[in-house]
Amino acid sequence: MATMYESLGDVESAIQEYKKALKADYKNSVIHLNLASSYIKKNDTEKAIEELNLAVKFDPGLVEPHAI
Repeated sequence: MATMYESLGDVESAIQEYKKALKADYKNSVIHLNLASSYIKKNDTEKAIEELNLAVKFDPGLVEPHAI
């Protein structure tokens, strides 16, 4: 659902959906990465960095956060 909102340009709804998903699976690094991407689109760098750090914490081998 979050990716659908994001593709429609509704970043705020996407963020809310990613947060809901994290309640069910907080250690899911891909969700943290996607949430960071939404924060970047919203120009919220501080929150994006927090989410990228969590993505790396839960999956140190994840390449994407290092590329952003």
